[in-house]
Amino acid sequence: MILDVDTVEQTESVNLEVDAAGNVLRTWNLADIISAAMIAGGDDPSQFVHPAPTDWFHNNTCTYRGSDDSLIVSSRENFVIALDYDSGNIKWILGDSTKHWYEFQSLRQFSLTLAAGTLPPIGEHALSISGDQLLLFDNGTGSNFQQPPGETRTYSAPRKYQMDLGAFEATETWHYYADPSVYSPFCSSVYEDAPDNYVIDYTLAGPFIYTGILGLDALGNVAFDYHYDEKNFCGTAWNAIQIHWENLNLE
Repeated sequence: MILDVDTVEQTESVNLEVDAAGNVLRTWNLADIISAAMIAGGDDPSQFVHPAPTDWFHNNTCTYRGSDDSLIVSSRENFVIALDYDSGNIKWILGDSTKHWYEFQSLRQFSLTLAAGTLPPIGEHALSISGDQLLLFDNGTGSNFQQPPGETRTYSAPRKYQMDLGAFEATETWHYYADPSVYSPFCSSVYEDAPDNYVIDYTLAGPFIYTGILGLDALGNVAFDYHYDEKNFCGTAWNAIQIHWENLNLE
């Protein structure tokens, strides 16, 4: 399992790989990893990386991509960042170039070029790998702490990206725009079940009016669209994923 933990030194910027017995097998300290890259690139990390309790990174999810042995981490404040699983070295960054991180050449050098028609994720959640592509929920919300905060959109959208590391380019291959549009600024999720079938959680739709759980079939048709009262800031459904009850072993 890979855990997102707070430490005495860092808030929401450390991941641990642990086994079933709780033994720590690997540690990825994003503050150390990013600081080292910034120093190597001639920048001052104290202008970007901060000690606890400052939430400068805000790690909200991570996923593993087996095709290139990468840990891919969502920093809601900044970007999506891919690390070499064993060394922890930065492989690439996908994010909004109007945010603070892009002002540093040491980080900008890792930025994937966006193909024509491709929008970067902003304040994203719920990373997962679909085939070999990156699926996520793009909240569209700028940074809370980092300045400049980057763009804030008026809508949210789940998106899927293909990364061509030879060309160092990201191409958006799928998105879903609700009609009428839905803006869910924080939390929220999207996961794929059968190929091209998705469950979307608009946690703070409205925003802050209701939580919406929506299903899409492979043709893009809405299979269901449930609305629930939103309670306690993401308290109704922070993240929603499919469970196949027919596969449960009740013995």
